Amino acid sequence: MTALMGLSGAGKTTLLDTLAQRINIGVLLGGLYLDGCPLPQSMGRRTGFVHQNDIHLDSSTVREALQLSARLRRPESISLEEKMTHVEVIIKLLEMEDIADAVIGVPGAGLNLERRKRVSIGVELAARPDILLFLDEPTSGLDGNSALSIVQLMRKLSNAGQTILCTIHQPSSQMIELFDSLLLLIPGGKTTYFGPLGPRCKKIIDYFARHTRPCRDTENPADYLLEVSSSTETDWFQIWKESPEFLATQEQLQDILQEKEDTSLSGSDKAYAVPYLEQLRVVTRRAFINYWRDSDYVLGKVQLNIWMGLMNGLTFLQLSNDLADSRGRMFSIFVSVITGPVLSLQIEPRFIILRDQFLARENESRVYHWSVFTISALLVEIPFTLLGGLIYWLLWHYMVGYYYTSDRAGYAFLMYELYSLFVASLAQLTAALFPTVLAAQTATGFVWLVVNTFNGPLSPPPLTPRGWRWFYSISPLFYYIEGIGTNAMHALDITCEGSEIQIFKAPLSETCASFAAEFFNMSNSTGYLINPDATDQCEYCSYADGDQYVSAFCPP
Repeated sequence: MTALMGLSGAGKTTLLDTLAQRINIGVLLGGLYLDGCPLPQSMGRRTGFVHQNDIHLDSSTVREALQLSARLRRPESISLEEKMTHVEVIIKLLEMEDIADAVIGVPGAGLNLERRKRVSIGVELAARPDILLFLDEPTSGLDGNSALSIVQLMRKLSNAGQTILCTIHQPSSQMIELFDSLLLLIPGGKTTYFGPLGPRCKKIIDYFARHTRPCRDTENPADYLLEVSSSTETDWFQIWKESPEFLATQEQLQDILQEKEDTSLSGSDKAYAVPYLEQLRVVTRRAFINYWRDSDYVLGKVQLNIWMGLMNGLTFLQLSNDLADSRGRMFSIFVSVITGPVLSLQIEPRFIILRDQFLARENESRVYHWSVFTISALLVEIPFTLLGGLIYWLLWHYMVGYYYTSDRAGYAFLMYELYSLFVASLAQLTAALFPTVLAAQTATGFVWLVVNTFNGPLSPPPLTPRGWRWFYSISPLFYYIEGIGTNAMHALDITCEGSEIQIFKAPLSETCASFAAEFFNMSNSTGYLINPDATDQCEYCSYADGDQYVSAFCPP
């Protein structure tokens, strides 16, 4: 049980992250060895790493969090029964029997800080790390009693055979004496001491007392070490390099490296412990449980679709087949797709919460592959998205008065469900490209502005500047509008009311039909004459049916 200690800025966390292979900035020099051998591929999942900030899925229970770690980080050769038995042993070891089935929750509305820290340690122990357990500031944010309780727990684990390396900042005298060894750093990442503490820290105190004042009887050894090592008058790094303790550590290191050929690691060296399909099954199940327990999210999705469906349906309630209502039929379809931004803003925070959980802990620990997270995030959205799409379509389609026949209504239903899936996937794509919820939601406005501008009704392709017409070819929403619009308007006989009729005069001795015959013989002509036999005022309706009307929105 080794402590990594030093003043702020000494590089404690940087060193810990480097040793745990969790650092991806800067240039790494030197070598990393485990028992004299290069680090195995399985290093990530065979070591535990307890973050300073306890990162958990708030909807999981304590037992479920430990069980997921045991299922995915222990080799598949170990039976499920043995894994679950080990989880129960860890729960008892950490004295969490009373909260085993409690939902972890969020800070301030769930488990307290000490219990969250115990869960963090338990999640790593459930994987039964046979190499190392790293802890980054495990006592940060805890009161004195809670901090001591956590360090005593670590001592208990160490006595049971677990190798532990942890960073710690200004521990009490009771806590520092529970450690076996200490690595003391000064700013710049330079070592001032590395070795055993000795009973009541006597060995390290004697080392520093040779070069500076002795530690007073009533003084906390940790405070003493930090105080004397912070002195700029003494070059502690040079003193360490010239000390017999340094030479002893170098000799020990050389002995270990020379014996590396005879060292072998037990267990599989695969990066991931279980097969891909098992990863997908377990992670997807957890995602569904997470959604199911978050009733606010599910009910919010249902309510959004209810209110938006009612607003659209009641605005265009039971449209007739006159020209004005034909425009309403098409515009109602456009209104049905501007719901996309609202639904996206609801989906994105959920995706980012799951992604941050994965990136912060599960990715580095090789719990499961990144594609498993992506697929599970998509799969869990599908049933809730389809349910929301069904509710919206039922309220909208029949209230507006589109065709009720099974083939036409069925096609419209299928298209709207596909549109709902498009919204969910586009929202998750946008969320995946940005680091925070705020950034993703800011970008969502621009993304949907472009998508909805070029979906057809707002700016038909013939009326769009040539430089932008290419976008219609790649926009799924344009094909959706084209398909569902044609389905809604096909074979719809359009009639013109009085204010919609256009009037022109026919020349003398000609009927309206003969005078307009050349126009109606043109391939792109639309509409019909209401009084073709008249010889004076001719009444013209711009569109004869819905097919002619829809053609105005399609490319020539």
